[in-house]
Amino acid sequence: MEQMNAFFKLMKERYEAGKPTIITTNLEPEDWYNLLKPKDMVDALLDRLYHRCVVIKIDGLSLRDASSH
Repeated sequence: MEQMNAFFKLMKERYEAGKPTIITTNLEPEDWYNLLKPKDMVDALLDRLYHRCVVIKIDGLSLRDASSH
């Protein structure tokens, strides 16, 4: 839980300072609730991330999968 609190605090501070942040993930935002807790903190995090974001969704094989074919 201490690591999650540190992550949320870092994201909050970066948001409030207007600093850019790049997050890469293979999870859809709604799946973050299964990974991160508590729900209200995830809500706040996603709200801050989506407020000033550009989402780039890439579909297809990963580079790891493509190189083995």
